[in-house]
Amino acid sequence: MHDFLTAIPEGFPREVTNNFYSPNPMFYALCSLFCEAMLFTELPFDQQQTLYIHAAHDVLALHDIMPDVLEPLTLFNNAVFHVAAGSRQWALRIYRPRQSSGRAIQSELAWLTAINNETALRVPQPQSAPNGEMLIRSRNNTDDALYGVLFDWIDGTPIEPNQHTPELAHHIGMTVAQLHEHSRHFSQMGEHPRRKLT
Repeated sequence: MHDFLTAIPEGFPREVTNNFYSPNPMFYALCSLFCEAMLFTELPFDQQQTLYIHAAHDVLALHDIMPDVLEPLTLFNNAVFHVAAGSRQWALRIYRPRQSSGRAIQSELAWLTAINNETALRVPQPQSAPNGEMLIRSRNNTDDALYGVLFDWIDGTPIEPNQHTPELAHHIGMTVAQLHEHSRHFSQMGEHPRRKLT
């Protein structure tokens, strides 16, 4: 398991129970001392990780979720957390600033929802907060807001290199073909343009 406490700067107050990082009331005051008016990308890596965790709590609060587990799966580039409360589980993604605009992220969410509704494929479904929002903005003391989205949790098992087979490659190719075909007819794609990868 990733030791996410190393993401918190030395001396930062912390309370930990069952893999759940819960900042005490001094958290936000100290965060402002660490992150005064600069770009997120200019911060040291450990302070970026701290803001990812801050944003995760903001998103979960708007979903009215008090997690029993908040486990970072990755805090590099975009941050992804495993969230559990009672018998329910989610994946929480915090997007790295200046890589995708809010409109581009909205296009991802619209397409994921359409794939679940219009095809036999199952992909992570973005969840709406009680106020109806899927894409939630978390403010901090840098010049960059962090966007977060809560997805339903899909269990899976990593595929090891010795499990690669022609049949698996064929299955992956068929799945990608379905995604390409669906994207060609996805009516909202023009409303939410995506950046081109070069």
